[in-house]
Amino acid sequence: MANITEFEQTIQPDTHVAICEAVEVNIVSDETYTDKLMERLMKYTFAGLNWQTCLIYIDDIIVFSDSFESHLTRLGDVLNRIAAQGIKVAPKKCLFFQNKVSFLGHIVSKEGIATDPGKIESVKMSPIPQTITDVRSFLGTCSYNRKFIQILLI
Repeated sequence: MANITEFEQTIQPDTHVAICEAVEVNIVSDETYTDKLMERLMKYTFAGLNWQTCLIYIDDIIVFSDSFESHLTRLGDVLNRIAAQGIKVAPKKCLFFQNKVSFLGHIVSKEGIATDPGKIESVKMSPIPQTITDVRSFLGTCSYNRKFIQILLI
């Protein structure tokens, strides 16, 4: 499974992949599919497209491109693969032709990656940790968002 660093390197503007149009497709997960099984299905379905045309995390897909024309082509490739595998898509959870989308707790746009303001607000408003579990949870949240928290950029 890819980590956030690979995700950032793939879509950062300095890699010559600017996101000007994006689509987030949320696959309808059957109860019979575990995350691992869904991950294997998606890896098989999108072999050759993942990290070049789209990014996949379990049942979420984001398609990125540097122009509207290439976006239509890439979107067509992804939707054809979905249809060929008989995967069902939840239309109400799909966003097409967006300049900015929320993906894996980050805001992705042509400017790059930013943390979701809602995540930062929840950290600010969280109560003082009272137990070891609370501390671990808080530190995990901070660690996940460390690249976007100025005081942690040491």
